[in-house]
Amino acid sequence: MKRKFRKCVVYFFASMLLLTIISRVIDNLCIIKVRTDFARGKEIDKSIEGNGEVRGKNEMLVVTAEGLLVSQVDVMPGEQVKAGDVLYHIDIEDARKMVAQKEDEIKTLQLQSEEVTNQNNRTEKNETVNYGHLAENYEAAVSNRTDNLKRAQQDIDSAYEKQKTGKDKLAEKKQEYDKAVQEGNSQKSEELKALIEQLEEQLDTYETEIGEKERSYGQVVEDQDNIVRAARQELEKAGIGEPENTTAQQNDIAAAQKQKELSQLKEIITDDKITAPKDGVVKEILISAGTRTMNGADMILADKNEGLEVVASFTEEGKELLREGTMVEIEQRSFPITSVRLADQATQAIEIKIDIPYSDFLIGSQVPVTLTTEAEHYPLVVEREALHLDSEEKYYVFVLKKKETLLGEEWTAAKRNVKVIDKNENYAAIEGVSGSEEIVVESSRYVEDGSRVKKEEQ
Repeated sequence: MKRKFRKCVVYFFASMLLLTIISRVIDNLCIIKVRTDFARGKEIDKSIEGNGEVRGKNEMLVVTAEGLLVSQVDVMPGEQVKAGDVLYHIDIEDARKMVAQKEDEIKTLQLQSEEVTNQNNRTEKNETVNYGHLAENYEAAVSNRTDNLKRAQQDIDSAYEKQKTGKDKLAEKKQEYDKAVQEGNSQKSEELKALIEQLEEQLDTYETEIGEKERSYGQVVEDQDNIVRAARQELEKAGIGEPENTTAQQNDIAAAQKQKELSQLKEIITDDKITAPKDGVVKEILISAGTRTMNGADMILADKNEGLEVVASFTEEGKELLREGTMVEIEQRSFPITSVRLADQATQAIEIKIDIPYSDFLIGSQVPVTLTTEAEHYPLVVEREALHLDSEEKYYVFVLKKKETLLGEEWTAAKRNVKVIDKNENYAAIEGVSGSEEIVVESSRYVEDGSRVKKEEQ
């Protein structure tokens, strides 16, 4: 009997030992493993990087007659060209057909004008009714319409001329500014910088003025058409008959425009080649073989004699660091930022410009632009992985806390709110912890306040 009792006791304790081992194994499998470190004194430098595009500071538009058939494009974006170099070829036979078509259109308009003029003359001879005051009003309305539209167009042309003069003067002063900076003449460069800012504000004013003049032109057209229409209706009501047919005048205007286009076409098709007007670099090609030229630029060239600039974009994070005059690094060389502006209101993206020597870079190429600040020492620095953000956009970390249990000591993670003093991509300087507290840097699973954890062996 005693022997049987001893055997039961042995089985009982063996089972308990086995269950304890199994429990420990399961516990070790379930517990979160963490890597920890202490907050230490360390230097932090800030480095932000953006992607920049090399552009020409001054661009030239290559413009030809509209509708020419392109037979071959001879250049590629980024290619350097000299004045007179062939940019693209046009289909000369197709262009000659366009010339013949323009000549036929002009001849047709001239014949129509001649017929309308003869008809008007016959009508005038047979006319027995004196148009009187109403006819004079109508003719005056037509004449006034022409004069008013002409004056409105002159206002627009004048506004564009002021804008062009302002741009030329701004470009001239920028060159003088660059020269003063290179010569180290700080007084002159400051004066020129202030003048450049005034000229840029003046250009904004010109742009506004152009918009106002163009809107005014549209209003003049509407008002004058209403006046002419009203005068014509008065004639019809009076039973005096139709006013003079103005088709001849309209045809004459259309024929004059087509004659201008014809002259331009004949000048172009003396050769099938379209050449570069000045030395430069091909920035953008807006045509291709088999397409027709548009009512606008066919190509955009960058004038290499005017110098180059890098235009780079940065996120909102770099807003406090990017300033005019701040040095940035491009391909292991330093250049000062020449301008900074908010490029996108929604994303708060920042755009900067940096003047660079022409010989070192290729227009259209992409270059990394890096800004690095001087390192600053902080007493408590942790790895960025240790930082977390809560729903209120506040930073916190997890620190280790030792806890006594029936089975011995165990570690838990305790949430601790901290203040971030400074940070870069890898490290963060914080307040709110002590240098003797172990901070969770990485974990095998999601950690929350109070989670049981196990430290990995260092």
